[in-house]
Amino acid sequence: MSISIVISSKRASQWRAVVVLSSLMSLLSTLCACQSARQQYTNSRYVKVSDTEVSARTCDVKSSARSWAVVAGVNFYQDERIPDLEGAVDDAWNFYHYLVNPRGAQFDPEQVKLLLNEQATRSGIEDALGQFLTAACPQDKVVIYFAGHGAPEPSRPEEAFLLVHDTNLDSMVSSAVSMSQLPKFLKWRTGSTTQLFMLIDACHSGNIQFPNSRGVNIAQSGDLSLGDQVSTRAQSVNSTLEKMVKNHEGWGAISAAGADQKAGESGGSCTLAGKEYGGGLFTCALLESLDGRADKNKDTQLTLNEMYGHLSERLVEMRGLDQVPQKSGTMKDNHILFPTISKDLELPHVPLRYLRETHPKPYRNWLYGSLALTSVALAGSFTMNLITNQSAQDANRYTASAAVEPGGPKGYELLSDQYESDRSTALQLYISTAILGAITGGFFALDQFHQPEGIEEVYQRPPGMVLKRRIE
Repeated sequence: MSISIVISSKRASQWRAVVVLSSLMSLLSTLCACQSARQQYTNSRYVKVSDTEVSARTCDVKSSARSWAVVAGVNFYQDERIPDLEGAVDDAWNFYHYLVNPRGAQFDPEQVKLLLNEQATRSGIEDALGQFLTAACPQDKVVIYFAGHGAPEPSRPEEAFLLVHDTNLDSMVSSAVSMSQLPKFLKWRTGSTTQLFMLIDACHSGNIQFPNSRGVNIAQSGDLSLGDQVSTRAQSVNSTLEKMVKNHEGWGAISAAGADQKAGESGGSCTLAGKEYGGGLFTCALLESLDGRADKNKDTQLTLNEMYGHLSERLVEMRGLDQVPQKSGTMKDNHILFPTISKDLELPHVPLRYLRETHPKPYRNWLYGSLALTSVALAGSFTMNLITNQSAQDANRYTASAAVEPGGPKGYELLSDQYESDRSTALQLYISTAILGAITGGFFALDQFHQPEGIEEVYQRPPGMVLKRRIE
């Protein structure tokens, strides 16, 4: 005998009212929490990333000088043999926002190109250097910043490359950025710019099995002895960078480490703005230099020598002689690179979409949990329904044979009360299953339509870090 679940019991009705009221209160509190989390950060001094195309420009010696920059950071690589990084995107993101902020370097955001992860492909980098920078004139300043892996070509170790998002280790010539070809490329495309400065936070040695190091040694273990590997590394990224800039008047570069060293990621060993910095040690020290502590003569301007001196001191403090930055080029030591920050500088959080290769699903665990509870409640409902049916059958059998049952009417009342109790429990379980099913459906919808935090969202949040202006 099957039973129909009908809401007739006063106790069941009261229980359902409590459950519905609790669910509504929970939903209301969740909505309030979401609304609070989405409140805009009204005191923001951020300068948003610009995607405006640069218009053609005719160079005139009488035109005022402008500042241009290409900033790239790569955490994730399509080639699985290249280890992913943790903080290269943080580095590029923070340096970009220093460049464009009115309290920082005051670059026009339309004259700074930011490339992160899948944007920093071979074609993306070449377009930025070969198309975007063509608007630069000889009197302009050009800054190029790269955070990611650097490595020599296995068949020609003297050739160094910057590894970008779509680099294929089997075809580096066509998929990575050749540093030996970069000077010719830039000279050809930037109108003979006389002020070019490069900051390279990339490793110049290391092994592909090393985590938290910026560099890939792609030579097979049987190809070269350890001594030969060290020797060929000395001719890779760092020496190639030196060759790039030494024959061009006014060009300079600072790289993160020596030719046979690894450029390490902070991993909490560098503190910036009172927080453990998650990017590279080199960029952590670089951002430190911009708050005023590296400004030895207190003129609010950082020269090449002042910046390099601070980077050298800080990296030696953090890593000893394992990572020593390198300076190269013909740029004069007293050449002014950047201003120190004029006031406290607010840097926004890095958007989540750039921090994880598989974008986070914050509702997934809640979905699994509610699905499990719904399944348990449904199984309990079916089980309780079977028990209730058995109670009904017992009561019916007792009625049919009441004349010979020793319990008499009292026995029937006990069976009837048991049936009502079982029926009420089954009813409660079915209602619970329905509510949990609705909640599960809601989490499923949130999970499906959730988009990882993007650029617009982080500009509505409080800053992730505030660089304090230091006056000593």
